[in-house]
Amino acid sequence: MPTRKKRSDMPIRPYKKPSLKRFKETLKKTGGHLTNTAAILGVDRSTLWEWAKNDPDFENAVRASRKKMLDDAVMTANIVALGIPIKDPQGRVVGWEQPPDSSMLRYLMSTLGKDEDFGEEVTLHHTADEGIDIARWIDKEIEEKQRALQNSK
Repeated sequence: MPTRKKRSDMPIRPYKKPSLKRFKETLKKTGGHLTNTAAILGVDRSTLWEWAKNDPDFENAVRASRKKMLDDAVMTANIVALGIPIKDPQGRVVGWEQPPDSSMLRYLMSTLGKDEDFGEEVTLHHTADEGIDIARWIDKEIEEKQRALQNSK
């Protein structure tokens, strides 16, 4: 049975760092996908990170490509969440090319809308000292329901 060579036993393949222009073009071609970028350039993905670590221009190129990828993902999520409506000449929605996805809409509202209190959790802005007396509140609710019941008779 043949034995596999360890990575450390393999000869190190010399590589040449591409020009910034070629690096940016390759990032653009792969949509910012670093594994595919590394494959096209004939290097390991960790080499890309090394270039970015040691060269601010390469670091900025990686950041810009990742930002573009995120922007594209948010735009796609927006389309999925809101759908693509079919409108009549008056601008009224009469159908859907792509119907909205309520799960995606909820996700976007809870993540992108956190600053407007659309988050997943409820935050109470009162301390225990500022809070209400629960027992008194329950008693009050019971009294109101009993009064409403008596008035309805």
